[in-house]
Amino acid sequence: MTVAGAVVRRAPFSDNPDVGPRGQRTQQRIVRAALEVLQRDGYHRCSVDRITRVAGCSRASFYQYFSSKEDIVHHLATIVAQEVAAAIESVDRLAADQHGRDATRQWLGTYGEIYQRYGAMFLAYETAAGAEPEIAAIRNHEGPRNVQQIRGRLHQPRLPARHLNAVISLLLECMLRTFVIADILHAAQPDSYPHDRVVDALTDVVHRTFFGLRPEVNVHPSEGEPAPLPTPGGAPAQPRVASLDGGSGDTLELLRSRGRDVFVSRGYNGTRVDDIVAAAGLSRGAFYRYFDNKAHLAQTLVVDSLQPLAAALDAIPDVASVGKDLDVLREWLRRYNVTHAHESGMIHVWIDATARNATLDADAAPALDWGRRRLAEFLRPRGFGDVDLEAVVLAALLDTFGVRLRSQRTVDAAVQMIGRGLLGIAD
Repeated sequence: MTVAGAVVRRAPFSDNPDVGPRGQRTQQRIVRAALEVLQRDGYHRCSVDRITRVAGCSRASFYQYFSSKEDIVHHLATIVAQEVAAAIESVDRLAADQHGRDATRQWLGTYGEIYQRYGAMFLAYETAAGAEPEIAAIRNHEGPRNVQQIRGRLHQPRLPARHLNAVISLLLECMLRTFVIADILHAAQPDSYPHDRVVDALTDVVHRTFFGLRPEVNVHPSEGEPAPLPTPGGAPAQPRVASLDGGSGDTLELLRSRGRDVFVSRGYNGTRVDDIVAAAGLSRGAFYRYFDNKAHLAQTLVVDSLQPLAAALDAIPDVASVGKDLDVLREWLRRYNVTHAHESGMIHVWIDATARNATLDADAAPALDWGRRRLAEFLRPRGFGDVDLEAVVLAALLDTFGVRLRSQRTVDAAVQMIGRGLLGIAD
């Protein structure tokens, strides 16, 4: 196993494991190639052959430094975990004053820079952790450690102590999703979603969550409302239902059901049409009678998932109702969680696919933009701050929160983040 930060040759390739400048450059080229392959192909389709082709080196050169695909992914996961932990450890005291807000901005800005360098690894992390116990161990160790590190840097937070750990844990998940969603929207409208504006919006939400609304410290005006993204002419169409022997409806439903299972288990980039038809026990001809390609099926499945999710999102209570009674928000979050958890698998496959593949952005960005605009409408009556970019943070929070069924403890944490961090009210 390769240790992050150490550049050494693996036995038995050299009696002298020390690596000179040329070897270090080779190792770094292999690491950069692995990130490129993870970005383009996802974890399941990443392989030593693909990495060496991108790196322009031989398999023998690869094996001087890494024993397998799993080894280099573990190496990258370790680097990311170390850099994220170092960013937290370097943070000054997080307090309610301007200095504390600046420290929060520094921490989140550094996290954003790490994401920009290692976005492919962030996106592959959960899939890799599900496949590799050693990578899951990194996540399981570093997550609670980071929560405690952040908690130790908070100076007199106004957030009740009983909520702190759950809120910090949810915030850490939300941070990553904020940058993922912002990147997709930025690709469609670069002027409306600059990186610094995203970090500023996230900073204000995080600071208000911990220390409450302080207009002179954690409120910054909007720089302009992004124009709505038009639905592209190539929006996903309904499947073409042709007449098939044995009943086209059954065949179509089988392709949808098995296709969804394969996409969720293997990810978009890791899924092939052959995988789908094998799982369905059908021919490629049957698949192509209904769908142009795997993207067409994926788009159709996402539309299926978005319909109940859009209805649940549209039922979000208004700010006035939430301000009078946070239990209104709490009850809505419970209902929303059930709906989103049921639909989240395919939605996350599509969001992660678009984050890797710019050609899919034209289809995903309008749907994300619709959700962002709906959440901006929810936030606007609060009467302060950059509702347009903070709606991206809220979209990321709901996406993170809804990925699985949540405990009452996490529901309460989401209430605190929305109530304090986004609406400026306290429980």
